[in-house]
Amino acid sequence: MSRSLVRIVSGRSSCTATAPRPGGVLLGRSWERPGARRRHMATKEQLTEDGLAFLGLPSGAGVRVVELADGTGVCVVQTGRGGGKVYVAPDRTVLFVPSGSDFDTGLAAFLGGARTPARGVGGRN
Repeated sequence: MSRSLVRIVSGRSSCTATAPRPGGVLLGRSWERPGARRRHMATKEQLTEDGLAFLGLPSGAGVRVVELADGTGVCVVQTGRGGGKVYVAPDRTVLFVPSGSDFDTGLAAFLGGARTPARGVGGRN
């Protein structure tokens, strides 16, 4: 039995994927059951290190790390002047949100698929 194609639109980009399996969710470009573990998923510690590296901070820097629901990643929060939030997905892509934006606004954009280009923002690599 074939599944129909659905169009997924996020911001300015879109992709076509097969409709979900019953009880499945879209992870990346494939449908999987909620809670299914993928072997190549990074650990919370690895995602935190990626967030620190993106912010240009050393390992063990004093930041707050928020684990996101349903294994969608972590948010590394750098407080203080020049700070911001880096949402890091299990596939290790990131979204940087400046400190002027609130957590929920950044989270909504992150869950909607927004990502920061690999070169970073404002000198952040």
